[in-house]
Amino acid sequence: MIKNRFQLALVVSLCLGSLQAAAKAPVGYDEPNPFAAADICQMRAEDFLAKAEHPSNLTSNHNTDGNLGTGLCWWHSKLQRSALYLTVFDQPDQPKPTRAEALHILAKLRDLKEVVSVPGFKNWFDFSLAYSHEFYQILNHWEMRDIAQLQFLKGIRALKETDQVMLQKISDEMNDYKRLTFVLLKRPLFDAHSWILQSFQLEGSDFKAEFIDSNYPAHVNQYESKENVYKIQKHNGFKTDVDPETGIKSGHYLWPATVDIKAFPEEKGLVYPAGKGPVAMTLYLQNDDVDFQKIASAIQSRCGDETPFTLHEKEVVKRKVQKEFERQNWYRPGVPHN
Repeated sequence: MIKNRFQLALVVSLCLGSLQAAAKAPVGYDEPNPFAAADICQMRAEDFLAKAEHPSNLTSNHNTDGNLGTGLCWWHSKLQRSALYLTVFDQPDQPKPTRAEALHILAKLRDLKEVVSVPGFKNWFDFSLAYSHEFYQILNHWEMRDIAQLQFLKGIRALKETDQVMLQKISDEMNDYKRLTFVLLKRPLFDAHSWILQSFQLEGSDFKAEFIDSNYPAHVNQYESKENVYKIQKHNGFKTDVDPETGIKSGHYLWPATVDIKAFPEEKGLVYPAGKGPVAMTLYLQNDDVDFQKIASAIQSRCGDETPFTLHEKEVVKRKVQKEFERQNWYRPGVPHN
C-alpha cells in the first residue's frame, strides 16, 4: 500500500519521462520466424540472443503510464525477456487460448515458472497483440506486487557518470555470459527507464548498443555514446498500419527508415549517458542471477535433462563465483596472487 506521495515517486523511478516518445504498436507481423518451432532443448545461449533479433519474437504492445502513472517499462522489459527464453510456438493450428488461459500463460512467464507452449499463434508478437488487455493487466498487477514487496528499491540509483567498472560488467554479462541483459537507465530525480540489450560493444569508455526499448518494442533501437545518437530503425515486416477491426489507418509507424532522435532536442524520450546530451542518464546492470537460475530450471524441467543452455548457465555461475572470490581476496594479506 502506498502511504505517501514520496513513496509513490520512489515506487519506480520508472519510465515516465520516456513515455512521450512511445508510439502505438503496429498491427500484425508477417515475417518468417526461424525460432517459432525451434527445439528449446537444443538451443544455446547464443540462440536466445539471435532470437531477440527477430521482431516477430518481440512485443507488439508499447510501454504505457500504467495504473499509477509511473510507467511500466520495468515490467514490460522483464516480461519481454521471459517470453524470449520461455515461450515456444509449436502448435499454431490449435485453438487460441481463452482470455483466462492467456492471462494464465502471462502469469507463468511473469513468475518464470515454466516453458509455455502457446497454442493458436505463430509468434509472440501476434499473441501479445491479440491479448493486449491481459498483457497490460499482468504488468499493472506485477507493478503493484513489486511495490508491496519493496522491489522499487532496486530502481533507486545515483545519477552520475556511468563508470568504466559498470560498463565492463554490462559488457561481460552480454558478451562473455551470453545473456539478454536488463539494464536500468537512471535519469534525473525519480525518473528512469529500462532496456533489454541485444548487443553491446565496448571500446574504451565508449559503447555501441542495440536493445529492445519498451517505447519502441518491435524496432531495432541503437545508441552510440561517442556520437551521442539514438536511432530507431523500422523493420520490414509489418503487414500494415491499418486497424484490422475498423479498417482505419492508425497513422503510427510511418517513420523514415532511420530516425535520428538527436535531431529532436525537445523530445523528452531521449536517453543519454550522464554528462552527454540534454538529458542525463546513468547505466546500471539490473540482470538478476536468480532470474536466470529460474529460467534454466524451467528449461531443464521442460526437457527432462540438461540442455546446452542450462549447462552454459551452470558454467556462468561458476565463473561468477570465481571472479567474486578473486575480487574479495585480491588485496587480502597472505593470499597469493598470480
